Amino acid sequence: MTIVQINAVYGKGSTGKTTMELHRHLLAQGHDSHVLWAAGCSHAEDANLHRIGNAFGAKIHAVATRLFGTQCFHSRLSTGRAVRLLKRLRPDVVHLHNLHSNYIHLPTLLKYLAGADVPVVMTLHDCWFFTGGCFHFKLLGCDGYTKDCKGCPALRGTCKRTVRARLFQKKKRLYAALSRIAVMGVSGWVSDSARASALFGDNVRHGYVYNWIDLETFRPMDDGEKIREQYGLSPDDKIILGVAQSWRSDKGVELFRRLSERVDGHTKIVLVGAAQGRESTDTLRFVGRTENASVLASLYSTAHVFVNPSPAETFGLVTVEAMACGAAVVAYNNTGTAELLRDPRCGTLVADGDEDAMIEAVLAAVEKDTAPERAARRAYVENNFSSERQMEQYVCLYKELCENTN
Repeated sequence: MTIVQINAVYGKGSTGKTTMELHRHLLAQGHDSHVLWAAGCSHAEDANLHRIGNAFGAKIHAVATRLFGTQCFHSRLSTGRAVRLLKRLRPDVVHLHNLHSNYIHLPTLLKYLAGADVPVVMTLHDCWFFTGGCFHFKLLGCDGYTKDCKGCPALRGTCKRTVRARLFQKKKRLYAALSRIAVMGVSGWVSDSARASALFGDNVRHGYVYNWIDLETFRPMDDGEKIREQYGLSPDDKIILGVAQSWRSDKGVELFRRLSERVDGHTKIVLVGAAQGRESTDTLRFVGRTENASVLASLYSTAHVFVNPSPAETFGLVTVEAMACGAAVVAYNNTGTAELLRDPRCGTLVADGDEDAMIEAVLAAVEKDTAPERAARRAYVENNFSSERQMEQYVCLYKELCENTN
């Protein structure tokens, strides 16, 4: 089969790594795999990588999006060139990841795929594909995507509030023209949410494939003494860990601040990610971002408990990474996160938004960490989130879509 993946990045960030690993898997199986990328690429030595557009075009697209709220409805010329490449490659399947990064003109791309009757797979890394343009509708407390996205609460002004309703209708017409389309969530929660969207009709196949992690990188590490020294932690400190790109208020940073007032001097809260100007205290340490996966695995392995206070996760990659390294998890019982802790030995889910319950659960988990439970968490991840298991589900899906000719 000839499979083309399209994503904003390759080898960088969670979606870029997923795209890269699936691409390499397909090549290893003998498939003719290609990736079209736009904003960033690591491992450029890999075969069959093609860039869409350039930095200048992305800036123009970004300005237009900011002015008019019309993400993915610019970059006609660069998308036209990408379509000409697709015509030469003649793909059996086109797999769409994140398109909303200022590089794609959605009508040009989807009209070609519909006209050529190319099967399409959409992976829902967030909610953009099935809404008028928002990434996480839960954060807005909005169900407009189940109807028409009119009166979007995220936008100001009458004109801007109608933009997403217009884009919603444009997406609906474009999706309806695709004869073979599979909309795949990275969790059952996001897949169910997509089913509820008024964007999709009877031509759509719904399902989900969990994200996967690199089990060789994210594994229990035995360099606890070294990692403690690196981050100024004593050998006796109990460690509560949080990981995010940046510690904005919607990532639960105030919960960690409250938690820091409850722990004793021998317990340290370590937050990996940009501090956004916040200051560390004796019990709360902002240690900045790290791009080193091995360092992150060592932090997970040293932690007594990993805390994910996010109000909305389509999947929750850091949660699975932490369990793969043996750490117990405490998280809210919401969105995709709720599906990740099916084994009670993996951690504790508390009522969505109940900070007091989460703080109590974290304090209890710090005291209950045992070696058998850490081993059970690792085994759970191996059984449910291995790359081979998840990627083969996509390969089977590609084959089914190719066989389902009209």
